[in-house]
Amino acid sequence: MERKGPIETIRQAVQARRSIWAFCLDCGHAAMFDPWWLAQQLGEDMKLSEAGERLKCYRCKAVGKAHLVPHYRERPTDR
Repeated sequence: MERKGPIETIRQAVQARRSIWAFCLDCGHAAMFDPWWLAQQLGEDMKLSEAGERLKCYRCKAVGKAHLVPHYRERPTDR
């Protein structure tokens, strides 16, 4: 089932089976997250814009400097 409209929350990313890219606005580091894991850590109703304010960059240790973007391709169905 293809989801229509923008993906704004972690729950919507889980439902659309999209991974989430996190980009550090300080150093440019990028990492891909499983939205199911983010839902367990931050809550599934959290907006992606708010979730970026809660993450810490693995490389430069900046907190709250992440920009989250849903991946354009659907994840394999493993859950």
